Order: sequence, then C-alpha cells, then structure tokens
Amino acid sequence: MNKLLLALAMSTAVFVSTGAGAATVDFTDAQPQGGGIYSEDGLSFNNIRIVNGNCDAISGKGCGAFNDNETSVLTKVGGGEFSLTSFWYQLLGRGTGGKKPVSNTFTLSSNTGGVLSFMASVVGHNDGGHVVDLSTLALFQNVTSLTFSTNNGGNVRLDDLAIYAPPPAPVPLPAAGLMLIAGLGGLAALRKRKAI
Repeated sequence: MNKLLLALAMSTAVFVSTGAGAATVDFTDAQPQGGGIYSEDGLSFNNIRIVNGNCDAISGKGCGAFNDNETSVLTKVGGGEFSLTSFWYQLLGRGTGGKKPVSNTFTLSSNTGGVLSFMASVVGHNDGGHVVDLSTLALFQNVTSLTFSTNNGGNVRLDDLAIYAPPPAPVPLPAAGLMLIAGLGGLAALRKRKAI
C-alpha cells in the first residue's frame, strides 16, 4: 500500500517535458521538391527547393537549394525562439557577370537584425562549400525567424543547420497538487502509526 501511495504522490509531481534541445536540419530523408514547405526536427521552411546534387558530402543525399532571387524563411513549428549555431553552404555558378566578375550572393538575416552576406567574389564558388559557425553571434540566437535569400545570379546549396531551441519553462505544481501530496503523506504516516 505504501508503494501505491508513493506512486500516486510521484505521479502528481509531473512537469511538462522539455521537447527541446539540439537539432540538425540536414534534409537527409527529404525527397527532391521544386519548392514548398519542408519541416524537420520541429523547424519549417516556408518555401524551399530540395535537390540531391552538390550537397554536403557528410550529411548524405539531400540539401536545400536556391536559384537567383529566391527566398525562404525558417521558423519553429508552432512559433517560439531558436538559435542557429552553424550551417553549411556552397555558392554555385558564375552569377550575373558571366565568367567574370563572379557576383553570386547568399544572404542570411534574422528577425533580430543580424545580416550576413556571402559573395562568390570573396568566399569562392564551386569549391565544395563552407561551414559557418554562428555560436558566438548574438544576432542569430533566440530568434523567431531566419531568412535565406540569393541574388546576383548563380545558385546556392544549404545543409546541416545546427539549431538549438530553448526548453519551455516547466509548469509548476498547482497548490491542489501540493495539498494532495501532503494529504497522501499524512495518510501514509497515519497508517504506519496504526501499524506500530
């Protein structure tokens, strides 16, 4: 009987599960698509093409793809904050300048005002890609949306987005739950006292 009372008391002390933590959007199980919504690990792109070519060799077969002047917004499914800690990208093609100058540009912006632009003339193109570490940039932490866009010709591949979503605050026990635990403890003590 005491084990039953203990189990009942413990069952009232349940908190909401965190349902958060680290996730990687790597498109590995994604099927190629010409645009539209794509969701993985609690995050969702509002409009992204998915291809199997020129992707990061580590993650596998799929990756996000952008042609010139395409944009996609990443948000947390159901809303809320998240942090982008790193991602892989590759600029492909020559851009609007033909063979020279290389002008393809890939831009990442956050709703908190962070903006990063990667230009083929500076970072290179058709070179196997780059990993960007954002873990120390506050403007990409605790955001509610990230916008990925391209311009100046060429195209871009995007993969291996490392995301951290903070856990929701635990739900405190209501006063009635505490009273139930106290009452069950009192019953257990009374039962033990009668047994003596």
